Amino acid sequence: MLVDPGNRLVADTLEGEWNEKLRTLANAREERERGREHDQFILDKAVHERLVAMTADFNALWKDPDTPSRGRKRLMAHIIEDVTLLKLPAD
Repeated sequence: MLVDPGNRLVADTLEGEWNEKLRTLANAREERERGREHDQFILDKAVHERLVAMTADFNALWKDPDTPSRGRKRLMAHIIEDVTLLKLPAD
C-alpha cells in the first residue's frame, strides 16, 4: 500500500511471486508429512521383520563392526521399553 504508484506493478509482481513461493513451501511441508506417515508404516513393518530375524543371533549383530552406533541405539530402543533409575541410600 505504501509503494510509489509508479512501482506498484513491480510490487504486485514481487508479492505474487512471494505468495507462490509460500504456497510451494506449504505444499512441500504437507508432502513431507505424508511421506513421513507412509515411511513410518514401512519402517514399523521393516523394524518388526528385522527384530524377529535378529533374535536368532543378537550377539553377532551387536558385535558386527558394520553395525553403526546409531543402529545399536535403535535396536536397544526397540528392546527396552522403559528404564527407571533409583538412587539408593549409601550404607
